[in-house]
Amino acid sequence: MGKILFILCLCSSVLAHGQATHTSFVQGQSSSEPTAVPMHSSEKTLSLQIPPAASSAPQTRFYAVKTNLLFAAALCANLGFEVELWPRWSLDIPVWYSPYEISSSYKLRLLATQPEVRWWPKKAGEGHFIGLHAHVAGFDVALDDRERYQDPDHALWGMGLSYGYAMNLGKTKRWGLEFNIGVGFADYEYDVYLNQKNGPKIRSGSATYFGITRAGVSVSYRWNRARKNSKWMGW
Repeated sequence: MGKILFILCLCSSVLAHGQATHTSFVQGQSSSEPTAVPMHSSEKTLSLQIPPAASSAPQTRFYAVKTNLLFAAALCANLGFEVELWPRWSLDIPVWYSPYEISSSYKLRLLATQPEVRWWPKKAGEGHFIGLHAHVAGFDVALDDRERYQDPDHALWGMGLSYGYAMNLGKTKRWGLEFNIGVGFADYEYDVYLNQKNGPKIRSGSATYFGITRAGVSVSYRWNRARKNSKWMGW
C-alpha cells in the first residue's frame, strides 16, 4: 500500500511539472509575437491630411502709355498705348495728329495710326522685340513753298516689319525708354497743289513706297495689373 501511494504522488508531481512547462512555453510564444500599437485619432487625422500646395505669385499683364520723341520734335502730337496680350506678346497702338501750319512754306497736317503686334523673346515689355505693323494715314503736307501734297479722300495704307528694344528707367520700372525702326511699304494716291492760299491743283498721281515705315525713340509710363481668372485667348 505504501508503494502504491508513492507511485501516485510521483505521477501527480510529473503531471504538474509538465503542465507548468506547457503554460510557460505558450506564454513565451505569445510574448514573441509583435504587439499592435493602437493609433490615436489625432495620428490618423495627420496621416490623411495632404499638405497644401505652395501659393504662386499672381500673374499680371502690363499696360503702357508713351509718346514718340521723333514726331514730337517734328511738331506732330502723338500718343501710344501698349498692352500685353500673352506672356511674350503685346499690342502697340500709336496715333499721330497734327493740324498745324508751321509756316507759309511748311505744313504738316496728319492723322495716322500704326497698330503693331510685337513678339518678345524673353518677357513682354522688356528687352528686344520684333513687330508686324500696319499703317493708315490721311495727310496734307508741304515741305517747301512750291507744292503741297494732299490725299484725295483715299488714305495711305501699308504694312511692315520692325525691330526694337525697350529698357526700364529706375528701380520702380514705371518709366521706360524704347527704340525701334521698321521697313515695309506704303501705297497711296495724292493730289498736288500749288503751295499758296487757294492754290490750284497741278496734278494727281499714285505711288507705292518701299523703305523705312516706322521709327521712334519713345518715353513710356507703364503699370501692371493682375489678370482676371477668366482665360482670354488661352492665357
